[in-house]
Amino acid sequence: MSNLAQKHFNFDDEDVKIKKPSGHKASLDETQEFHFKDEDDVVTAKKPSKKRKLKKWPIVLGVLIIVAIIGIVSVYNMTKEDGPVYGDRCAGLLPITQNVKTAAIDAVKKDHNSVKSINIETACRTVKIDIVYVSGTSARVAESIAQDAAKKLDDAGGRPKANKSAFSDLFGTYNDQNQYEINFYLTAEDNAADYPIYGTKKAGNDNFNFTLASVRDQATYNKVNKK
Repeated sequence: MSNLAQKHFNFDDEDVKIKKPSGHKASLDETQEFHFKDEDDVVTAKKPSKKRKLKKWPIVLGVLIIVAIIGIVSVYNMTKEDGPVYGDRCAGLLPITQNVKTAAIDAVKKDHNSVKSINIETACRTVKIDIVYVSGTSARVAESIAQDAAKKLDDAGGRPKANKSAFSDLFGTYNDQNQYEINFYLTAEDNAADYPIYGTKKAGNDNFNFTLASVRDQATYNKVNKK
């Protein structure tokens, strides 16, 4: 036998020498390591896993819900801090500060013992005056005090009286724009028959209109309110 036939191939690195036992087949798994399996072993292939298909409508619904929540929270914050959102309808209004309202409330309580409580709020072009009277206060007295409360609020504003008016431009016109109208809601702690009483004063008009909860003579009431 020649020298070439007697030569065997050897790897210099003994760590990578692989001896193949008889009766085994080499297989390469996912870790790139060699393993030998008996010929009698049954090798089963793993079926590829099916990827779950994401449905789009739950994602879209979730996004819409989030947008709606953000919108509701934004509107709530604006109404809580700045009052209701009125847009341009409130443009050009003279301000009525909280200090002005507080001064008017204190003045009414000081001058009228019949007033149990009073609250004054502004909402865009409307001033709301809510008064609760003590038991036994007549409807006529209640209306008179309500009118005085409007005048005290105007006085607390500190603006000069408008021409031919008992009120300033705060309750008239300013820069050719109507300012505030006043709405009254008058109640009594004893829930007397004439209460609640509703009242209004339009901007630029010094007249007050009051409506009793129970009008005994509607024809007479209508005639009086026409004057």
